[in-house]
Amino acid sequence: MYHGHVACSDCFITAGCNQTFCVALQAIASPGDEVILPLPYLDDWVADKRQLFAERRRGIEDALAASRTGFRVIGSGPYFVYVEHPFSRRSAVDVARELAVSQHLLTVPGSVFGPGQERHLRPAFANVPAVRMTEVVDRLDATADGTMKSRPNSK
Repeated sequence: MYHGHVACSDCFITAGCNQTFCVALQAIASPGDEVILPLPYLDDWVADKRQLFAERRRGIEDALAASRTGFRVIGSGPYFVYVEHPFSRRSAVDVARELAVSQHLLTVPGSVFGPGQERHLRPAFANVPAVRMTEVVDRLDATADGTMKSRPNSK
């Protein structure tokens, strides 16, 4: 079920019929209207995706708990984990930049979410299979001794 305002700018258009649907919905819905889409044929798909992302979340949380990275899970969502990084004297932006350059690991610095988040990062895992979460943690593990060891270019 969808709740809230739907605007074309909020929609990802994947085919002409979806665009037509969004335009028609905008014509009949006002800002603040509640929109419920009766799509029972998607129930199995939604259940499968919910299970898939739960497995991925458990995969990264378990891999982090078993590692020596010093990165501590603070919270998680269906597509990301929010972690505290172990570098007390480095900003989240600096750590995120260095992870991107040396480990080819993209994270969102916690500081973009507001004040007091300099020790946090948010790596997303939506496109990483659960069995590969240890590779993500291995890249974080390269920072465990306080240095960023460069990862060779992979193809």
